[in-house]
Amino acid sequence: MMGTSPAVKQPLFSVNLSGVREISGGAPQVAVGGGAIIGTANALLTADHCQKVFDEFEALSRKANRILVNLRQLPMVGVHWQPYFEQAFLIYSQLWTMQQEQRAALEAKGLKRWHIGELASRIAQIYYHYYLRTSYITCLQEAFNFYHAIKLRSYFGVEPFSGALASPRTTEVLSRNLRYQARFLLVCMLLGCKPSLYSELIMDLKLNAVNYLREVQPPAAEQHQWKSLLKEIQPFSDCTRPILLKEVITAGLAKASSPTPATPISNSPGPASPTPTTTVSICLDLCAASRLDPVYLARMQAFSPVPTRRPDPGTRLKLHSAIIVANKANQIKFSELTIDMLHMLHALEYTPSKSAPNPAASMRTLLPEQGQSDSALQNPQKFLLYRPSLSYLLSNIATVFSDMQPHRAMLLYISADHRAPPDGASGKAGAELFSRGGLGMGHGGGSDGACPGVFTPGDLLPFTRKPLMLVVDSNNPAPFTEALPVGVFGAEPFLCLAAPTKVETLSGTNGSGSGLFSLFMSAPLAALCVMTGRSTVPRDTYDACAEQLTVYFQSLTKALFDAEALIPSCYLRFLEDDFLGSMVLRFLFAHACFSLALKLRVQPPATDFAAASVIPTAHPSLPQAILEGDAVRGGARAILESLLKVPAAAK
Repeated sequence: MMGTSPAVKQPLFSVNLSGVREISGGAPQVAVGGGAIIGTANALLTADHCQKVFDEFEALSRKANRILVNLRQLPMVGVHWQPYFEQAFLIYSQLWTMQQEQRAALEAKGLKRWHIGELASRIAQIYYHYYLRTSYITCLQEAFNFYHAIKLRSYFGVEPFSGALASPRTTEVLSRNLRYQARFLLVCMLLGCKPSLYSELIMDLKLNAVNYLREVQPPAAEQHQWKSLLKEIQPFSDCTRPILLKEVITAGLAKASSPTPATPISNSPGPASPTPTTTVSICLDLCAASRLDPVYLARMQAFSPVPTRRPDPGTRLKLHSAIIVANKANQIKFSELTIDMLHMLHALEYTPSKSAPNPAASMRTLLPEQGQSDSALQNPQKFLLYRPSLSYLLSNIATVFSDMQPHRAMLLYISADHRAPPDGASGKAGAELFSRGGLGMGHGGGSDGACPGVFTPGDLLPFTRKPLMLVVDSNNPAPFTEALPVGVFGAEPFLCLAAPTKVETLSGTNGSGSGLFSLFMSAPLAALCVMTGRSTVPRDTYDACAEQLTVYFQSLTKALFDAEALIPSCYLRFLEDDFLGSMVLRFLFAHACFSLALKLRVQPPATDFAAASVIPTAHPSLPQAILEGDAVRGGARAILESLLKVPAAAK
């Protein structure tokens, strides 16, 4: 879960990964910090000095461990967690500096390679948890740097793909190594790293987990945990790469950078030889396709009348927080992160800087007024809730609601199954808000009819006092699109965007996997490829369709503002924000695509498009004349026709 923090009084870290030197015998001397040279001759160190350094290091380690445990137990909502992170960053910075400057003394007292690996892993965990609370992608990149350094230096002593365990090995170290690899894989998924790194990490984790289960034979509960995780990895990874982009490369251009022997020039005329070419297929980067790119935003703002309508940026509606909930049965997931949650998380982030992370560079002082000012592109606060209980969900919504300032909005995304109302609900006061059921919460989900497990429109109604956008991916979102009243507490904008009730999921089986609607709300062009059965698309065709989609969104934005008198005001208010506006535009594109798919019959064979429930719904809805007009459906038809020129079986 994620949140925006107040000003940080202490710097996060100022550490240098280049100062991590090898511990094995005969290791070279390495410059640390300002250039001081650390010697490796233990004979120059007195026993008293070594013991004093070791005792101080141990005391700091124990204190740091307690702080890390406390961090994991802190509530994700509110701002009370900030002082604990400041303390954690300070003490782990001291520990990291100490192991660099006093390495020889610590080695003399038994410091091992895996101790350094564990320390680096814990620093990465702090960066990761700070990212979850602040959405600072810089912190996620720093977590990657530390995890990647552990892998490059093999601090836990396991060589990839070898199956050989370094000696001596302990059960504790083997377990720590597996947890580090699982966390590293999760960070790579959040960053959207290259598929080659995914595959390598998955193979490493599988190999080491099998060795661990065979040699250590942990308790049955732990064995079940690791076996379940291994079953989740590959399906989750496959869902992050649903589309392949095919590109034809000229062999001469590919080898232009390589020196070639001189070729004798022939004066005799002859037929020109054909230029050799090769075809390559690369996976579409769904992470990059989901995030908002600054170039795209600049093009959209050129067509938006918002700056002239609201010249003061402080009065424009802005997304404050997003709560992302997953509670469907049989979801494709990795640990407690479902594929739908991952897609929506990426859809609520700006594209980070193109500069690649530098593992040798010091972490700069990360203060909000420096890196996350109001003038900069700042990611909204996010909370990731996997199978939360109803009370926990409501407490998160209430906390976000109370923290919201004027002209700020909340986004609530829920992927959950419909649950029937409890017995006797129709006879109670306000029954219209409860009698149609709602969304199941918790592991039981209220399937037994118990009211505490069902999130109903009545539970959401009090929070419509402030701007709220609700996105529902469910097999029956009707309670929220039909029973929830609008404008009860005033003119604050409220909009519910709901998925169709009968749509094939990406896993190929109904009721599981990643919903096609969720993919439309994060990476709409990739979703259209999946809908039309195009698993492989020529790169030039995809790029042309992407340009068409940008022009389509520009025209659609202008058309909505031109029809201001005909449409509910909430649409125009949400278009003032980059993320909420993108949700509105992507929903309208999805509505047009589902409608065209129903009409043109381009849907997957197993999907039932005969019923009217295959069209996404909104509450309040746009006039049918606008939904069927050229601005919404006409532009989508042009994109669909461009994509349909590619044969469905193209490989």
